[in-house]
Amino acid sequence: MLLVAQAAVPAVSAPAFDRASIQVVPGGTLLVRISGGTPPYVIVPSSSAFDVDFDPSRATLTISGRSNGRGSIGVVDAAGVTASVPVLVAPAAGTIPNQVRLTLSGDPVSPDYANGEIAAALSRAAHLETGASLTSAPATGLPLRPGDRLDVQLPVQVSGNGEFVDVSGLVDLHVQIVRLPPLEAGELMYSDDPENLPASADGVLFRDDLGPAETARLYLYHASFTPGRHLTLALRSASGVVRVQLLGNAAGPSGDYLGVGHAATARYLQARRAQNSLVLDVRPDAPFLLPLSARPLDSGDLVAGIFDLRVLSGGPLTVACIATTGSTDPASFLATPRVPGDGHLRTGTFVLDAAPLELSLRTGQPDPAPVAAGMPKVTALRAPRGLGGGYGVVQRVMLTLENPATTAADVYLYEIPNGSGVTTTLWFDGEAAPLEVPCVKTAGTRYLVRRFELAAGARLQLGADYMTDGASSYPIQFGLSSAPPQTPDGCSL
Repeated sequence: MLLVAQAAVPAVSAPAFDRASIQVVPGGTLLVRISGGTPPYVIVPSSSAFDVDFDPSRATLTISGRSNGRGSIGVVDAAGVTASVPVLVAPAAGTIPNQVRLTLSGDPVSPDYANGEIAAALSRAAHLETGASLTSAPATGLPLRPGDRLDVQLPVQVSGNGEFVDVSGLVDLHVQIVRLPPLEAGELMYSDDPENLPASADGVLFRDDLGPAETARLYLYHASFTPGRHLTLALRSASGVVRVQLLGNAAGPSGDYLGVGHAATARYLQARRAQNSLVLDVRPDAPFLLPLSARPLDSGDLVAGIFDLRVLSGGPLTVACIATTGSTDPASFLATPRVPGDGHLRTGTFVLDAAPLELSLRTGQPDPAPVAAGMPKVTALRAPRGLGGGYGVVQRVMLTLENPATTAADVYLYEIPNGSGVTTTLWFDGEAAPLEVPCVKTAGTRYLVRRFELAAGARLQLGADYMTDGASSYPIQFGLSSAPPQTPDGCSL
């Protein structure tokens, strides 16, 4: 048999565009190349939102945006093989600024904190559309200390996430680190009214003024009955430039109220210990608006935020919490009256003058009586009623432990809940992280907070910072005992 070799038939490629999708702003143009397939090509646009001009000699398309809309561009080659690419005509997702200047304080300013504030400053300067997101490469040359400067050029990308046209560019970033004394708030601005926001609650939830050289802690705690809700911390100057120091953060949104409240307290105590902070110049024509969550609140979601503020120069400074829905600009509510409350009057400004919690135990003697926590007495400045619970109040817990015996002994710090769920956050002096006690709830039960080992003849004095976690029920009790308490059981009944 005679075998005859046959030449392989070359594969015919399909037409292809030089990108997977086309995005163009109204009034803008974009050049797109076609390759592959068998010319000549027939171009088939599907929408009047854009015009297409085809140059067959160069196999290029010039797409011109006319109006917001979606569509596609198809191409059919001489062999009848087709391809298409989706087209979006929409506004730009944001505007990449030429430069951004940022002033921070801390010794040192940690890389994580600096990069977080850099990303936030870039997002503010980029004027992002609702739903757009900004990413940039982490800045190098960190950490930074007072007196240091960071001057770098960062590539920045703003994604429209399919709703707006993506934008990219380079930003000249200038970061300055200044030295400031520790920020210790003197007042508490408490915003928890209305706690659950109905659809009609868009507007100012809290507003008060901070005078020259004054300090305050702002505690924000709000949930939404309706989806699409945004919560914003707003700082505004009525006249002149006000220089402000701001530290702290927020937790949520989530329907796990205990989890949000616990996270907010732990994160705030960490920020307070680190003293990494943002220094702002607030001008009358440019209020500072800080979103409290990366996404809108769904129905039933909670956001809790805790911030310390100090007016470094100028003043007074108006401090506000604003609720909006959808794409409404929070700045449009700055001068409007406060929205009606829910009748519980959980709002106002107070002096942070709570007394410390003191506990002492001497082994071999009866356990001391526990002390109530979560209901500190503070002076009301501008408030319709006294402060309920210790939300936003940092209390010092002072422990004195003595073991006069000739052998070692254990002493236990415990807590007793009142029958409802409670999580606890304590930060002991000299430790690198807060002590976070899991949820407990069985009334009358002693739950372990911490065990202390005392050598023979030892005497120990130590302190800790304590703040009631949001959504935790109060009062609870703290006590000391020589008998082991129960291990926290996760709120089992």
